[in-house]
Amino acid sequence: MDRSLYINEAKGLEVVRDGPSLMVKEKGKANQRIPVRLIGRVFITGNIKLEAGVFTLLAENQIPVTLMGMSGGNTAVCLPYNHHLPQHYEKQKVFLETEENASRFRAFCVLWRKRFQIDVIQYIANKNTLLKEGFKESDYRQLTSKYFTGYEKPIKFVIETITNLFRGLIIERLVKAKLDPHIGVVNRRRNFGFAMDISYILCPEIDLQCIIFLEYRKSINGDIKHIQISEAATGLKKNIVHIYEDRRKRVTEQIELIIDGLFDLMRELGA
Repeated sequence: MDRSLYINEAKGLEVVRDGPSLMVKEKGKANQRIPVRLIGRVFITGNIKLEAGVFTLLAENQIPVTLMGMSGGNTAVCLPYNHHLPQHYEKQKVFLETEENASRFRAFCVLWRKRFQIDVIQYIANKNTLLKEGFKESDYRQLTSKYFTGYEKPIKFVIETITNLFRGLIIERLVKAKLDPHIGVVNRRRNFGFAMDISYILCPEIDLQCIIFLEYRKSINGDIKHIQISEAATGLKKNIVHIYEDRRKRVTEQIELIIDGLFDLMRELGA
C-alpha cells in the first residue's frame, strides 16, 4: 500500500468504484482495475470524471487525494473525514504554549532544513568550501539561483508540481502518524500549517529535483525556456513525476525521521 496513483486529464477518461477497487475507463483502451489496498496516495490533474464512490472508497482507506490544475497550481487536498481530533492533537499544541517552545520548534526546522541544503550543495558543488566554513541561507540561495536564472517562468511550473507532490506525501505521513496537519508553528493559523512547516524543511530537496530535471532536459537537448503549459502538463509532467518517484522512498524515510524527531521534541517540552 505504498504506490502513488496518478490520474491525468484525458478525453473520455472516467474513474468509478468497483467494489474494493478503482476502475479506470478510457475510450479505445481496456479498463484498468486497481485494488485500493495497493494505493498510498492519489494525485489528480485537470478535469476528470469521477464517480462519488471513488472518494468514499479512498476516504474509507485513509488515502488523501491531491487535486492539481493543468498548470501545476490550484491545489486542493481531500482528507478522510473524522469528527474526532487526531490522537496527538493535544500533544502538538505544546509547540504553541510558549514562545520558547515555538522557538525550539523553529530551530528544529532550521537544523533539518540545513541538512537538506547540504545534500544540494554536495550535489552541485562537490563539497564546496561553504561546507567547511559554514553557510547562511543567503549563501545557499546564491549558490542555487544560478541554476534557475533565465528559466523563471517554466521552472515555476516544475516547482509548483513537485511541491504539490511533496505536500501530498507529507499529509499522508502525518495522517498515518495521527498528527494534525493544520497546527502549524512557522505557518501558524494556516490551513495545513503543520504540513507546510515540514514542506519548508524539504524545500532544498524540491530545489534538487528541479536541478535534476533541468539537467535531464539539457542532456536531451530539450528547450526549457519556451515550454508551453499544454506541453508541460503532459510530456514534461511525466519527467517530473519520474524524478520524484525515483527519490520518493528516500524522501519518505526522511519525513518519517523528521516526525520521529518531532515526537521526541514534544516529549522534551513536556507533552
